[in-house]
Amino acid sequence: MQFLGLICFLMSLPWALPLEEGGSTLIPLKDIGPHIILGSDASLGQLPWQAALYLSNGTNSWFCGGSIISKVWVLTAGHCVEGATTGLALTGVVNVSDQSTANEIYDMIVHEEFNSSTLENDIALVALRSPLKFDDNIKAVTLGTQYLDPNFRITVSGWGTKHDDEVELSQVLRYVTITVISNERCQEYYEEGAILDGMFCAMTSRGIIMGTCQGDSGGPAVIDAETNPVHVGIISFVSAHGCESGRPSGMGYAFAESSVQNKHNLGPRIINGEEAALGQIPWQAGLYFLGNNITYWFCGGSVINEEWILTAAHCLVEVQEGYAFTGLVDLNNLDVGVSTDASYFVLHPNYNAATLDNDIGLVKIKVPLKFDENQAPIALSEDFLEDGTDVTLSGWGVLNDEGDTETANLNYVNLVVISNNECNEYYEDFVTDNMVCASSGTSTVKGPCNGDNGGPVVINATTNPVLVAIVSFISDQGCESNLPSGYIRTASYRDWIREETGV
Repeated sequence: MQFLGLICFLMSLPWALPLEEGGSTLIPLKDIGPHIILGSDASLGQLPWQAALYLSNGTNSWFCGGSIISKVWVLTAGHCVEGATTGLALTGVVNVSDQSTANEIYDMIVHEEFNSSTLENDIALVALRSPLKFDDNIKAVTLGTQYLDPNFRITVSGWGTKHDDEVELSQVLRYVTITVISNERCQEYYEEGAILDGMFCAMTSRGIIMGTCQGDSGGPAVIDAETNPVHVGIISFVSAHGCESGRPSGMGYAFAESSVQNKHNLGPRIINGEEAALGQIPWQAGLYFLGNNITYWFCGGSVINEEWILTAAHCLVEVQEGYAFTGLVDLNNLDVGVSTDASYFVLHPNYNAATLDNDIGLVKIKVPLKFDENQAPIALSEDFLEDGTDVTLSGWGVLNDEGDTETANLNYVNLVVISNNECNEYYEDFVTDNMVCASSGTSTVKGPCNGDNGGPVVINATTNPVLVAIVSFISDQGCESNLPSGYIRTASYRDWIREETGV
């Protein structure tokens, strides 16, 4: 029986420097760790979700792989991040000597139940200082939602070494396709109880030694890599007999209890809206959040002064970290606008997660905004909305019920306020006096959906804009059902907002 071997790669050179031919000698962080054995060189853009991570604790430096899952988050192994204090991420490259995309890591979060002895919950998230600009070479990968049956073919990739006796990383990204085996079969190669439910194993089926090794730790295991790529696992361990032993290598699932989850996949986004021009909606904010158990999500918000952004309370539940974007409309063009850390989160004290009553919250940012034509605060309404009022809502949410990532471009749509009595005909008295509903008023499906949560609802958007509500909920029949959507009236909370922010 064998023990599990970790798969990071220790470096004796500073973490910020590229690994070059003839450079400082690299030695394994652990006795055995994965790299791609007998794989093929990847071409640029072939595996656009792949990230390279240079990590350091101030004394030692090491290398791991990772997977891009959003513009600011990279998924990797817990054992890669444990003990690290600084790091850099490379994306959109196949040769690690190209450091043109080097991006500072500003936060690293290891799963709170990661066990370094058993490798249970071997998963972590890395937050990037500068949000990525997606293109043909840099893209997020979709996370899987189900366990794999034996005989599934998966593609693993990384810059790890090619043989057990090598000490230098591959300069070029490599990949190989191997076959999933049952946990019962995998257990035959490891000590009793080593293979846990949140893990799976894979190996070659024809006696050819192919797989992962040193430096591939934390990298992606993907199904349907060429057609409809889905991330199913994180490279975690190999046999202590070595990468070339022909024994199965192990991965951790990326969607089980031990994994990352997108928390708000039923929240609103803009359906059948129009793209906003730069400066057209200067109060709009985009908010990325990280929560407990490595959950992450995206919400909208409204700038109300230099330091405060108004959003929905359900966006802030269990939040640990936050990142705000303002002064832009294209999330792929971050040369425009401002991005800054969030420093403080306030949920309304009477927020009810079951009924969504008092679904309002505040985000304070670390660096005060400097207002200009592209970013500016919006006035807050003191008056309740009347039925039949035209309102404008906006956000970066997905554009249809099948969407799973935010749209790059800010969209907006015009809706009409309906009475709470009419709205309750659809929601069985769910709608309280603190809420308001709106619909397209036509047969054309329009409204919010995933990712628009917490965003602004405004009257007189083009002349004298006033914030009247916050995007809160939609029907469980979906964004494209054309049923009324629900919002929190800001007028109900003016005293609370003043007390918290001075606005």
